[in-house]
Amino acid sequence: MTRTSIPSRRPFGPLLGVVAALSLVGCVESEDAACLPVPGLTTSELRVRGGGWDLNGRDETEAITKCLDWGYAPERVGDATFEACTRMVRADYCGDGTSWTLDGTFIDIDDPSGLQVATDVPEMRFEAGWGPEGAVCVSTTRYEIVGHDDSTIVPPCWATLPRCEDRETAYAGGALLTTASLHDVVVACR
Repeated sequence: MTRTSIPSRRPFGPLLGVVAALSLVGCVESEDAACLPVPGLTTSELRVRGGGWDLNGRDETEAITKCLDWGYAPERVGDATFEACTRMVRADYCGDGTSWTLDGTFIDIDDPSGLQVATDVPEMRFEAGWGPEGAVCVSTTRYEIVGHDDSTIVPPCWATLPRCEDRETAYAGGALLTTASLHDVVVACR
């Protein structure tokens, strides 16, 4: 058994009973040194799947924890959906490990299996469809980021990503998960 130590704030959430029943491959340790088994995770697989992620990085750790909390454990949904979830949480549109979101951002998640069902909050706009390599298609970024010259800053791959305006189009294009977001304006550091 490979043990992957990943700090976590909430190691004993409602997922404990589900995860404990699965075959154990990795381990998420809390700040209190308690351990929550994480099926399907090994250090080498995460580095490959995560495009060179630093396992001690807070952003990646929180994305993994959120995906597990939401029910997207690899043994339950498969590696591809788990990977898509980690990209979605971090708004890693290009699949290069760069996060385009902020802590505390509300997103409305949907997946075709019904594990998460979109609530269709009127103020939220469809954002993107997600796959294991990042965004499969996009409509809008999670935030409108305004640069020091008042230009809009977008991920470097943005111009090459296919467009989709709704969940159905995203799923038809191969998305495993979709999100909607408030699309607030954020001013970049000046």
